[in-house]
Amino acid sequence: MRIPSTRSKLLLALTPVLLMVLVFAVACGAAPAEIRTVEKEVIKEVKVEVEKEVQVEVEKIVEKTVEVEVEKLVVATPTPVAVDPNAINVKDRITMLTASYGNEVFNSRYISSDKFEWWDLLQERMIHSDETLKLTTKGPLSNWELTADNLGYIYTLKEGLTFHNGDPITAEDIAFSLQWAFDEEAVSRVRQRIAKIIDTHAVASGPNEVTIRFTQVNTAFPGYTSDQTASGGSSGIVHQAAWFENYGDEAYEADPDPSSAGPFNLVAHLPSEEILYRKWDGYTTRPDREFAFNELSVRLVAEQSTQIAALRTGTADIIPADLVVLDQIKDAGGKLYFGPEATVIWINANSCSDDQPAQAGGAGMGKDLQGRTLMCNNKEIRYAMDYAIDKEMIQTFFGGPDVFHIKGNASVSPSGLGYGPGLDPFEYNPDKAREIFAAEGYPDGAGFNYDEPYQVWTWPAGASAPRIVEMSELFCSMWEKELNIECNVNVGEEVSVKDKQYSGSIPGEQLVRSNEHDYDVGSKYKGRFGTPSSSYITYDPLIEEKINILLAAVTPEEKNEAYYATHLQVHDSHWDWAPGYLDAPYGTTQDIVEWTPYPLKASPNALWTIRFAD
Repeated sequence: MRIPSTRSKLLLALTPVLLMVLVFAVACGAAPAEIRTVEKEVIKEVKVEVEKEVQVEVEKIVEKTVEVEVEKLVVATPTPVAVDPNAINVKDRITMLTASYGNEVFNSRYISSDKFEWWDLLQERMIHSDETLKLTTKGPLSNWELTADNLGYIYTLKEGLTFHNGDPITAEDIAFSLQWAFDEEAVSRVRQRIAKIIDTHAVASGPNEVTIRFTQVNTAFPGYTSDQTASGGSSGIVHQAAWFENYGDEAYEADPDPSSAGPFNLVAHLPSEEILYRKWDGYTTRPDREFAFNELSVRLVAEQSTQIAALRTGTADIIPADLVVLDQIKDAGGKLYFGPEATVIWINANSCSDDQPAQAGGAGMGKDLQGRTLMCNNKEIRYAMDYAIDKEMIQTFFGGPDVFHIKGNASVSPSGLGYGPGLDPFEYNPDKAREIFAAEGYPDGAGFNYDEPYQVWTWPAGASAPRIVEMSELFCSMWEKELNIECNVNVGEEVSVKDKQYSGSIPGEQLVRSNEHDYDVGSKYKGRFGTPSSSYITYDPLIEEKINILLAAVTPEEKNEAYYATHLQVHDSHWDWAPGYLDAPYGTTQDIVEWTPYPLKASPNALWTIRFAD
């Protein structure tokens, strides 16, 4: 019988720290200062002959005059002024703190998903979504429709829109922007997921019309040119073609404001220090979005203690709220707002399928780098490891049911397209997990993973999904305790670990990370499971069949049905899974009395919904 690793004792060690105490601060106002009236007798000599009773009469008049003056000072009130019930209180400037800017490049060739919503203040997206993440025609495009053969889209541009430099936005600009994001030199996520199925040309096919063609049907494409998705949406940023032709990449990256078209100008960009925006008076695309601030300063402050101190003193209006400091934000007199379904805790295996071709890192065909069959090649084993995870303990670990929700899976949460019954996490059932292990030839963990430690890979994720490293340790502890196996956590840097995953250099082991859900995951599915040569988790022909159906669905009813069927197939395969998702917390000053962030986004968003106290 295997003797469990000492890490299995982590469960007992961590349990006491899973409870949070909420402490509320009470501020007391000072009493108003006391006003004292000092009466002073003034004797005035008058050289005139008068009767005695007249002198007494004058003294009475003086006393009466003083009394009237005091009364007027006390009871005087201003004239009432009519108030516009639709008016909002506008602040000149607000300050937001962040622990990371991402790559700080306003170029869609290189943009990552980090902090899209900040950049959207400067840069315009082709298509806008509403609070339910449905696509609307309220953005620069008045229409988009499939070509007659369903192998492309025709985008129609509204008239009268301009860049910050005053030049009109043209169809040539839209075509250039699409082509620019998918160019072979681009390294954006959207190219990784979509460029492989897009033809090499997007062209201006009319005065206000652009046509882009695919090598296969993809009705999910418009979402990737919108603000609907938190990842990959860089393809929808509107650039000015002439600017790039005349000045080039370097000039644009040095000063992207002239050829941008968002609601704010970029006033200053001090790398690794501050990004300053000012409201642009020429923005007419979304008159329905009324920002309650004229300027936004986004400052880089890494230390949480410094962020909270800034909130306490009023030098910051919004800070990222790591889950472990929620009580400290309240103690500092702050308020909490949550972005729904912002982050999923994502567990996935790599290159586990027999159908997975060999990759650059050497993994493939369900084998490890030594040519041995991977443990994750067996679906029953993947099921058992999920059953061995105590989801309620994880919920407590992250702050309770108001923050962590045992719903959804690695691919879709309740706000996503096609979510439905049967897609939520497996129940915690360690007895069932052990039964599966025994039935598959590993009773009491004996022989599992060739008697070698099972490897888990991860990286620190920051405020969007705090404590991921500790989370990975907790997973390992659960597997050691419930399945009697050895488990080891490898912590690396995000880029290097992702490179290893995508190249097949860490096959079979579990990768624990955070991820933002997308509303429409059709193209993402294609990159994960549906392309034999480039699926970065593992290729599955059964999933690919479902993906091709959903990417060809046109009507809302067809889409919902096709997406639900694909979600079920992914959930059944269990190549990846999730114990649940996190709402993203933000700390604010008490002045912010209203804010409704949109779902599925971990970065601060929907800033136009912020309202301040009168």
